[in-house]
Amino acid sequence: MNYFRAQLKRAARSFIPVFVTMLALAAVLGTVCVWQMRSRLGEESRQKLVLGLVGDASDSFFRLGMEVIESMDASRYSLEFVQLKESEARRALEDRRISGYLRIPEDFVESVWNGENEKVTVVVGSSRYSVTTLLVEELARVVSSMITESQTGIYAYTDWARENGAEDLDESVLRLNLKYFDVILPRDGIYQVDTPDSRPSLSLQGYYFSALFLLFFLFMGLTGASFMIRRDRSLYQLLSARGRGAASQVVSEWGAWCILMAVFFVLVSAAAGAAQGALSAVPELEGLSPAGLIRLFAVMALMLPMLGSLHCFLYQITESLVGAVLLEFCVYLGLSYLAGCFYPLTFFPESIQRASAFLPAGTVMAYVQALLRGEGAAAPALGLLAWTAVFLCGAFVIRRARILRS
Repeated sequence: MNYFRAQLKRAARSFIPVFVTMLALAAVLGTVCVWQMRSRLGEESRQKLVLGLVGDASDSFFRLGMEVIESMDASRYSLEFVQLKESEARRALEDRRISGYLRIPEDFVESVWNGENEKVTVVVGSSRYSVTTLLVEELARVVSSMITESQTGIYAYTDWARENGAEDLDESVLRLNLKYFDVILPRDGIYQVDTPDSRPSLSLQGYYFSALFLLFFLFMGLTGASFMIRRDRSLYQLLSARGRGAASQVVSEWGAWCILMAVFFVLVSAAAGAAQGALSAVPELEGLSPAGLIRLFAVMALMLPMLGSLHCFLYQITESLVGAVLLEFCVYLGLSYLAGCFYPLTFFPESIQRASAFLPAGTVMAYVQALLRGEGAAAPALGLLAWTAVFLCGAFVIRRARILRS
């Protein structure tokens, strides 16, 4: 118990230098997260697909069809056509000002009327095969299917009607065309938007709120070098000789460090709660009462023991102060990147997404995000406890080996 109190006093003496360092860290992380969030929001606001039209688009029927597509249903919010020469379209595609372009052959409309169906070529950027490219190709397939199937139905009905001597053929064909228009034009009614597994989605602001808290307390480990590193290791042997073994030493140091982290967590949470304008920008926190915010931050604090045990474990690996700081920085940077703190995890390959869920930082992200979504966080909470035990056992093994070796 005396050793634990001594560690608490050391942690108290470290408060001021750690506080100054954490202010600088908060400024850097806040700037990075705000920049990333604004960048992502800017990309989301530019969701409209811009397609170029190259070739014979002067036909009145063709232009009428384009105007219908652009103005009569929900496509006007997601699709825009621009008339370009092919050289201009290629340059615009290279500059990513358009998502692709359609090369329309001459007499295209006449070929459709005659049933010849000359092909419209869809050109996309092969060097940037992305979600936008897939959407353009899917749009081309949908439009092609609509034209081909509706045209086949109309010609089939016309041939059948003529063979069977139907009267008022023109009127029947007109009604059939109008029926196709009723089916094809309201395309937004064909699809149903659903979230996979019916899970509530997390807003971009909520995502970076989680990332900011993780980064702040993950990189706090860099400030603990003066607290964790001892150049004179003889104290460990002396404590062990007096009956305070490696496990007791590690737990005492870890406990004191976690209490210091908890003090900073309270300060950060209080500052976040006082900044109502900043919190209101996070949809998951908007309208939350002060008592609700306190409960949320209190439950979020479960991540501190795991992060503190990670800090302690990494500082046990090397006895060099500079080496320990470099090791911690590299590990924290890699873990936070794989957890999706700098770039959304959904843009990583599925293998990395699956692996991230089992990594320490990924477990913290999953835990905080589950709390923000109002879901059960039992599984990530168990992951946090498991990682805490792993890191403490690892620190204990290393400390014991050093005591026996000396």
